[in-house]
Amino acid sequence: MGVEQAYLDLLNSNFALRKELILEETNNISNKEKIRKLTKEIEACERYIFYLEKNLVSREDEIDQLKAECQSTLVELGKYRDHLELKEEALVAQDERIIQLEDTVDKLKKRIQELSLCKGKIEMDEDNELFNPILRILDRRRAVADCVSEIRLFFDRNRIPIPQDIDDVFNATTQSLDEIIRQAALMQEIGVDQLNQIEGLQTLLGESLDRTNALNQDLIRVRDDFTYETNARRHWETVAQQNQARIAGIQIANLGIRFLNRRKDAQLANQQNQLVNQQNQIANQQNQIAEHRRNAHRLMLRYNADTERWRRRHAGCIRQAQNWQRQYRISQTQVQAQAQNILNLQQQILALQNNPPNMATIQDVMHTISPGLAQLPFYDGQEPPDSYYQKLRAVNEMASPLAVAVFNAAMRCSVMKNKMSGRFIPVPANNPYNANAAINTEPEFLNWLQGKYRDVMVGTNQGAIIALMNESFSPIDTPDTYAKRIRSLA
Repeated sequence: MGVEQAYLDLLNSNFALRKELILEETNNISNKEKIRKLTKEIEACERYIFYLEKNLVSREDEIDQLKAECQSTLVELGKYRDHLELKEEALVAQDERIIQLEDTVDKLKKRIQELSLCKGKIEMDEDNELFNPILRILDRRRAVADCVSEIRLFFDRNRIPIPQDIDDVFNATTQSLDEIIRQAALMQEIGVDQLNQIEGLQTLLGESLDRTNALNQDLIRVRDDFTYETNARRHWETVAQQNQARIAGIQIANLGIRFLNRRKDAQLANQQNQLVNQQNQIANQQNQIAEHRRNAHRLMLRYNADTERWRRRHAGCIRQAQNWQRQYRISQTQVQAQAQNILNLQQQILALQNNPPNMATIQDVMHTISPGLAQLPFYDGQEPPDSYYQKLRAVNEMASPLAVAVFNAAMRCSVMKNKMSGRFIPVPANNPYNANAAINTEPEFLNWLQGKYRDVMVGTNQGAIIALMNESFSPIDTPDTYAKRIRSLA
């Protein structure tokens, strides 16, 4: 009774501590919920502040970028101004150059017209032999040469000696004719040179016209570029004005964002102070909870030690009960086996008394197989039926050399039946596992033993194991009540 009272006091104290622990955990949960809400608010404020800072940084970056763009725009405008001034000077120089080229072209055109007139006259003279002096001179030279050659031939034919002065005249005449030919060839070369000069001047005139057209195209393109750059300059000036106005607006928005950031910082500081206070309160509560848990742990260790001691005592009681039950089953099995053996021996004696001629022979058989049967324990399901059957069959086969007719299949089956015990007796006359066939042969006995083994051992053991697993030692159990509850399952 003292142990049970101490156990009840331990349970009451444990229950009270659990109740206090539950209250502390409830308060802890509520405080954690408050902290979680405050943490969420702080996180939301931090996210908003981060958003504002990011927006502020992006605005500052945008301002810097716009300033850089404005500066680059101003630089480009300066470059465009310088470029436009250079273009204006180049346009003036090109206009002067075009005027000079136009004057040069007019002069070339006049010169080409003059040379064209000369060329036309020369071509007309070449086409009309009457108006070509060189051809007429050559013709007259050929006529004079023919006349001189006829005179010289006349003198040679008639073998008239030619005076020296006449010979000198002939020679002078021949030289004059050769000089005429040379002067005519020179005049022809001069004419060809003039024609080549006319063609070169025409080529130069074509090139000058092409250059004039190209310069006109360049002038048009330069004027278009000048117009485009003027428009671009106006556009960039407009963009620079817009960027300056946008920078001013962003600076105003930046001031507003900084003001909001100051307010949010103040709110965040207040919330952080509240959070610190809540965390201090929680730390104090957690210290109290830890102290309660240490007390509960000490009581739990005491409770576990007492429970373990009671469980060991209960296990000893269960083992003692199981030993008693095992001894009882063994004694019951031995008594049943002895009764069955007496019954079988009485049946055999009765059979032998009814058959006096074979009495000695059956006695010989029983004397032969008795040592083997005595070595085999009675069958109670502790080994598979097939192996035990083979052992019984080996014992029966020891009497085969005696060739006793009475020791037939039914007698051999009866010997096997006499070795059954426990839940395997009595052996029925018919096999319910094989369509109620008569159990009068060794194979049929094996069929019955296998079916009985499945029903008795397999099903019973599985059910008992499952039941024992489900029957646990509860806190309100005592060793006696637990032993009484599982005794039926052991």
